[in-house]
Amino acid sequence: MDTKTYIAFIRNVMQGRQGLTKENLKDSFVKNGALNVFTHFTTGNVSFQFRENELPYLKQHVEKELFLILGRETPIFIRSLNELQALNLLEAFQGKNTSDIHERCITFLDKTPIFELPKQSKRQDLEVFKIVAKNVFSITRLINKRAGSPNKLLEKLTGQSASTRNINTVLRVIEKIK
Repeated sequence: MDTKTYIAFIRNVMQGRQGLTKENLKDSFVKNGALNVFTHFTTGNVSFQFRENELPYLKQHVEKELFLILGRETPIFIRSLNELQALNLLEAFQGKNTSDIHERCITFLDKTPIFELPKQSKRQDLEVFKIVAKNVFSITRLINKRAGSPNKLLEKLTGQSASTRNINTVLRVIEKIK
């Protein structure tokens, strides 16, 4: 059966904390059948190859492995390399005034959210401006030396867990696995 290249974005983890090592993170994927597993940076980005029709199995079992390591629910969000490339990540931010942007972000969800755009945080330090399937684009701004939190706002709006990455991190992961 054919395999595809995927990237898992794991919510709220950092290698080296709470007993999570690069090795046991990789092992949680390998022992469940993933091939060519690599971790990227220290913030829960894992690339691997796997059979598309068995992704729900992998997601469920890796989340169980992470629960055993961390002692808490730790959702993962899986996207194919092709899906991420098709999003044209940099183009999503064209037309945005970059002079006051702190970060350009993408947030991963399990279900496509439904709400009106754009959404602004009360502090005006976050603007959510685009939804493409289960992926949400936003920008943060520094207000009183603090930036907005896409995860916090999107979890509140959608009732779902989410995982957010700076767009540059995602682009660097893609570049490493191409």
